[in-house]
Amino acid sequence: MKYLFNYIIFLLFINVSSAQSIIDTSISTSQFSILFDSDKHTIRDSFKVQLDSLITKWHSGKETHLVLKAHTDSIGSDEYNINLSKRRLNAVTAYLEKGGVSDTLIVSNFYGEKLPTVDNKNASLRQLNRRVEVFVSQKTKAKLLVGRVVDAKSNQGLKSHLDISFGNEDQRLLTESDGKFELLIPLTNGIEIVANAENYFFRHLKIKPQVLANLDSIIIKMSKMDIGSKYSLKGLNFVSNKCIILPKSIPILHRLISTMTTNEDLCIEIGGHINLPNRPKVTNQSDYYDLSLSRATVVYDSLVNAGIESVRMYTKAYGNWEMINPKAKSEIKQAENRRVEIEVVDCADSATIHNEQVRWPAIHGYKVR
Repeated sequence: MKYLFNYIIFLLFINVSSAQSIIDTSISTSQFSILFDSDKHTIRDSFKVQLDSLITKWHSGKETHLVLKAHTDSIGSDEYNINLSKRRLNAVTAYLEKGGVSDTLIVSNFYGEKLPTVDNKNASLRQLNRRVEVFVSQKTKAKLLVGRVVDAKSNQGLKSHLDISFGNEDQRLLTESDGKFELLIPLTNGIEIVANAENYFFRHLKIKPQVLANLDSIIIKMSKMDIGSKYSLKGLNFVSNKCIILPKSIPILHRLISTMTTNEDLCIEIGGHINLPNRPKVTNQSDYYDLSLSRATVVYDSLVNAGIESVRMYTKAYGNWEMINPKAKSEIKQAENRRVEIEVVDCADSATIHNEQVRWPAIHGYKVR
């Protein structure tokens, strides 16, 4: 059995010379804690169920690695608690080994009372500190992804916060002052990156595993919040021919709410667009026009419900008047036409422009506020 000193479980933020290096690493898949009675190291039956489930998964065929960290509460001397945490660690390890888990795949250590998860001020809280933490990870191949966040117009680097999601893991990191960053990413999963920089629209990227496998570098371009600048809410998708936002798109809406909350002087037009290529422009009396209006209005309503002042924004329907790809044939090109687009406007204008009303709410699934 190996003893743990410094063990990095998932996303690494490191400096490696070769962007094309493929290395072996581990990615965290789950974690839980086994709690103990005061001054005891016997595993309760309720926690044996969790360990039995882990043993079953371990025998499923995938090479699983375990990290065990044993702790106590503050009752007793330092020396006594070190020995108590060691006994708790040994109890869990013995149970796993009896179930067939190889000790060569277990990394562990015991800490006594040194690392409480909560304050030890009462019995209920002390119970949470009497624990063995179990971290489950699997070996995987990973590669270094080198990137940079830049201004979309000038290509100058931007110091940014990146929210990164892959598999079951979420991480946040800060780029260098010139926007550069390096990430070690498992090749078994795709990755989502959300970039945030002061006075810029957030940028959301979703990279599939097959694309990531052949990608060594990435440039994330961000649009500044200048009056007249536009930002398409990519990933904000609706039920077909409806204004109902798909559940998977709700995080994009939350990002917009966060942007409006953080930037209190930001005022916007919310423009609704539909996909109707190779056709004449629809009239403002058509249900197609009304669909584009209803989608913009749903976004507007969501912002108002989140506490954003109505005077800071207004809606506008564009029908198929400003399609990105007016002669689109492929689904990818048509999808680019279906969008809600944000334009930064003067707050004096947003305060005086009145929203057009959705004519046929029942047809498009719009619920009138």
